[in-house]
Amino acid sequence: MKMGLTLMEAGKRAMEDLNDLGGQFLSAMRIITLDKDGNHAAFSSLPDTIYVYQRDDMSAPEKAARTYVPIRSRWE
Repeated sequence: MKMGLTLMEAGKRAMEDLNDLGGQFLSAMRIITLDKDGNHAAFSSLPDTIYVYQRDDMSAPEKAARTYVPIRSRWE
């Protein structure tokens, strides 16, 4: 990951960076981070959200919780 960050650190920073953007466009955001080894993590500005993933060694997709990262809403 850039600057040696873990998936969790990189995802949280990306979400928090949204607070510094200008404009009236942001109401909610969801992102998924992946590293070079295929590890994943997901984040949302809304609580209690999930994502679905499937690796090539899995016979069926699985659900996982996204990490909640609150951001300021600017949809006004």
